[in-house]
Amino acid sequence: MNTESGKGVSLIPSKSSWLRAAVTSIPMVGGALDHLIFDRADEIRARNVEQAITSIQSRLNAIPEAMLDKAWFESEEALAMFRALIDKIQFEPDLKKRESLSKVVAVSGAKDFSHDKRKLSILDHLNRLSFVQMKLLTIMAKLAPQQRNVGQEIVQSVNALWGEQIIQAIKTNPYGQFWEGQLNVGLELQVLEALNVIRRIQLISGGDSAFEVTDLGREAAKYFSTACEKS
Repeated sequence: MNTESGKGVSLIPSKSSWLRAAVTSIPMVGGALDHLIFDRADEIRARNVEQAITSIQSRLNAIPEAMLDKAWFESEEALAMFRALIDKIQFEPDLKKRESLSKVVAVSGAKDFSHDKRKLSILDHLNRLSFVQMKLLTIMAKLAPQQRNVGQEIVQSVNALWGEQIIQAIKTNPYGQFWEGQLNVGLELQVLEALNVIRRIQLISGGDSAFEVTDLGREAAKYFSTACEKS
C-alpha cells in the first residue's frame, strides 16, 4: 500500500462512505434515501427541536407565574423529560404531535404536575399514540359511562362508554374535526385498547361495543387536555 504523503490512508473508505454506497445502490429510491439520511437529517432534527422549544415557550407563557414550580425546571427529572422529548420528536413527522408532546413537558413543571413521579411514563405512553388517538382518548375520558342492560334471557348490567355514544361525542366535540380524510373509529379504538389506555368490556350478546378508560388512559388524557386544550 502506498503511504507516501499519507495517500494510502485516503484510499481507505470510511464507514460513512460504505453506508452511503450501500444506500445509494438500493434500486429506484437509493438516491432519494441517500439525500434524506445523509444530507437532510440534521436539518430536520434542528427544525423539529426548534419548533418544540417554541411550543414549550408558548405554553409556559400561558401559565401564571404563581402556578409554576421553578425549582422543578432545575431538577434531574426536568432534564430527563427534556431529553426524552428530544429523542421522541427529533424525527417525528407530525407537527401536531410534536407540539402536543412539547406542551406536555411544559405543563409538567406546573405545580399541579411537578410532584407526579409518573410524568416520564405518561410522556412515553402519549408518544405511542398519534395526535388523532390522543384527541380521541381525551374525548372518551370526558364522557360519563352509561348504565345499560344487555341480553334477553340472561341479562347483563353494564356501566360503560358505548360505541354510538363515542361516535356522537366525536361529531359534537367543541374542537371540530381533528383528523384528515376519513376517521376509522373502530381501528383507532383497537389501537387504544392494545396500548392499554382503554379496555373493551365483554358483553354476553352482540350489538353495540362497550369500553372503559383505564387509569393509565385517564392520566394520559389529563396531561394532554391540560397541555393542549387549555392553552
